[in-house]
Amino acid sequence: MTASGNSATNGPANFFRALDTPDDAARAVSQAFLGVRLECAQCHHHPFEKWSQEDFYGLAGFFNGLERKPLGPARVMVYHAGYRETRIPHREQVAAMRPPDGEPATILSAADPRVELAAWLTAADNPWFARLAANRLWKHFHGRGLVEPEDDLRSTNPPTNPALLDFLAAEFVRSGFDLRALQRTILTSRTYQLASETDFNRDDEQNYSHHYQRRLPAEVLLDSLSQASGSAEEFYGLPRGTRAVELWDNRLPSYFLEIFGRPARTSPCECGRTSDPTMAQALHLMNAPEIEAKIADPVGRAARLVESGAGDEHIAEELCLAALSRLPTARERAVAAELFAAGDRRQAAEDFLWTLLNSYDFLFVR
Repeated sequence: MTASGNSATNGPANFFRALDTPDDAARAVSQAFLGVRLECAQCHHHPFEKWSQEDFYGLAGFFNGLERKPLGPARVMVYHAGYRETRIPHREQVAAMRPPDGEPATILSAADPRVELAAWLTAADNPWFARLAANRLWKHFHGRGLVEPEDDLRSTNPPTNPALLDFLAAEFVRSGFDLRALQRTILTSRTYQLASETDFNRDDEQNYSHHYQRRLPAEVLLDSLSQASGSAEEFYGLPRGTRAVELWDNRLPSYFLEIFGRPARTSPCECGRTSDPTMAQALHLMNAPEIEAKIADPVGRAARLVESGAGDEHIAEELCLAALSRLPTARERAVAAELFAAGDRRQAAEDFLWTLLNSYDFLFVR
């Protein structure tokens, strides 16, 4: 919230480089950090909630005064020049600078008012931040938030399990906003450790009676393909071996990431990312030259295993461990044996790896 400085050397400053106006900042901050969608209140009182124009422009006031001075290509100096009066359009009414549901700010001087906003945001009694963070993490690990969409907390969109969300939020605050501690609480729970294949409540998609299967996110899937095949991905202008999860610019060309749902980052809404499987994705994994090149890489995993002189069964085991993190099943051993019996061992290893990379066990969190 208080990021300032050269956007080339201070990464958080780019948050305000991407948000050109106080209105843009108010919309993004309210949704990304509070789970409150204030955009409807920009022009009129929210039709279904309590938020008014005073709430929207009260939050926008914290960012009225932000300056962005160009320093060169793709570099700006971000700083706050101090409090500036914010008026509600068409009413010429001064909006009191305050956070949603909060008290009016006291910094009305040359000082940076964002400091007060950040203090309110991370206060233990903040009614929004801890609940939103808990809900986001719950969805990250379970595939479905206690509130859906995960960044839309409002009275008319209650959680499926209010007591659980309250507990997770309280634990997050109690730990001093420790994300790892909250992750540990979720990951060691019986709910997270439930199997995805069950005859009990098979059609339940709300109460977490079993683990919900979902496809790996685009960046994670590409990194997994590279690691399993032993063939590093190459991104333009970056060192060979750079992982997709390390990319800071979503505009970096990658057809794979585009078809597998990489968000355009044009909105703070989580709806920008999609994990729904499509026919284009299936065809790409089966037929794309880029995937074939990874599997057949002369210095890739399949080639190295064959050249090492390892036995057919050992190669099958190593490929399963690399792709699926487990030993092959009886059926997979039979498939591998049939492929290796056909002749060319290098081609057999590549075909077996191709089969694993197109399997549900590789593509989905199960």
